[in-house]
Amino acid sequence: AYIPGQRTILTRNANYWKADATGNRLPYLNEIVFDIDPDKNTRLLKFQKGQTDLLSPVSVEDLHSLSELENNGKIKAVSLGPSLIREILWFNLNERINPNTQKPVVDPAKLHWFKEVKFRQAISHAIDRDAIVRLVFFGKASPLWAFTSSGNKVWFNPHIKQYPYDLDQAKRLLLHAGFRYGAEPGKSLLDPEGNPVEFTLCTNAGNVLRQKMSAIIQEDLARIGIKVGLSFLESKALLAKINASYDYEACLLAIVSGDTDPTSEKNFLLSNGANHWWYPKQLTPATPWEARIDELMNRQAISLDLNERKRLFDEVQVTLSEQLPFIFLVSRHLIVAAKSRIGNLEPAHLPDFVLWNCDRLYFKP
Repeated sequence: AYIPGQRTILTRNANYWKADATGNRLPYLNEIVFDIDPDKNTRLLKFQKGQTDLLSPVSVEDLHSLSELENNGKIKAVSLGPSLIREILWFNLNERINPNTQKPVVDPAKLHWFKEVKFRQAISHAIDRDAIVRLVFFGKASPLWAFTSSGNKVWFNPHIKQYPYDLDQAKRLLLHAGFRYGAEPGKSLLDPEGNPVEFTLCTNAGNVLRQKMSAIIQEDLARIGIKVGLSFLESKALLAKINASYDYEACLLAIVSGDTDPTSEKNFLLSNGANHWWYPKQLTPATPWEARIDELMNRQAISLDLNERKRLFDEVQVTLSEQLPFIFLVSRHLIVAAKSRIGNLEPAHLPDFVLWNCDRLYFKP
């Protein structure tokens, strides 16, 4: 049954073919009710009051609100470790001309910095991911070094380049790339032409976690002489910039996967992809390494050999970790909550996180 704007009710199919190990017909439950609550605070409040039985996913902000219920044994919160959500920063490498102004969408001097791989690697070394995990996610996230989260156990490649927090290494990379400092060492980074190195980082307004991350990144990069301005935009305006006008310098967002298979990520990774955010919808690959990723992604998509597909996608992950078109930051942990009476709760990384085995869920006496 469906009640518009309120709930969907699924009733037990008495003719369902599955049975448990002892021959009992599945599913155990007579019905599952999905309440339609667009507001996350309403969903949390209903769960706290015992009006709902499952809550997934649980944000780090909400986890603290559930601690008393968990301590009293009324609910259980389960963390699955790194989720498939990856927080990333990237620079706008788009070489297009704005048709309205007839000027480059990115200031040519800044585009030159952004296209320098040592600059991107220096930025990665200068960001304190452990501080982001501790101060923003209260320990419920893990540093991220690869395009694929370690939560994706089949496709994750652990053998990729990492960039531990190291301000000295960041400065060395910048100096090797031709940047220099002014009168005070480590202060006021200048490019080879003497321009001060500064840019604006945009992210979505109202997202408290990303606004906190932005502030940490701003402070971190100030330590290597880079001034970062922050711009918090409503989602519609932000998406218009990154998908249409390309009128921005750097952005902080997340990649959210609904599938573990790498083919589902082609829109991000192929050079002609609309979500190839650093330089989308390319007619031909702008760089040799992007051309190589195109080749690898297309080859793995048609291969029937899982080991061969894994080998090809491993190379994609290595290339991305070296070239850093996306600077990978953290992967927030996947947390779900349920009433303690729920039996056979076995949450998974893919949505719906707690109902993939709904035929076996039951209420304990």
